Amino acid sequence: MVGLPPMKALIVSTLVFGSAFAPSSVLADCPSSYSSCNYYQCAEAHNPCGSQGYWIGWGYRFCQKFLNSEQKFSLEAQEWLRSNRRCLQVRAEEISTEIACPQVRKAAMESHVSCYVEAGFCELSIKDKSAILWDLRSALAAPEAWIEGLRLQAACRKAF
Repeated sequence: MVGLPPMKALIVSTLVFGSAFAPSSVLADCPSSYSSCNYYQCAEAHNPCGSQGYWIGWGYRFCQKFLNSEQKFSLEAQEWLRSNRRCLQVRAEEISTEIACPQVRKAAMESHVSCYVEAGFCELSIKDKSAILWDLRSALAAPEAWIEGLRLQAACRKAF
């Protein structure tokens, strides 16, 4: 890279050798799924945060809860649950395995609202939305859940 201006040298170096600044993530090795919650167990194995951390205490817990009760929902809500399940897992793949567990939780939670909206939450019936929120009632102890709820409400208002 001798003779190249510093910025061009950095770009060429990044293209050839990969970025030293890019976060390391082996979570991409964990298969995301429309019909399984195994992703979160795999993520926990790569980036252990314990039973109260995001992977097991939030992601896996609520994923399994909805997976186990999916049949009680309308066909539209079932489709939303499957699409949302996969979206959340795919977005989690972007989380670095080099960050501390509180930052894992924060990063993962920040992807929730966009996944809910992209999967079609705003278009669901009031009955389906109510049933989904009822199943999430235990999450309301977490301040992030209230913030998510407000962000989701605002996003749905914008969608219409």
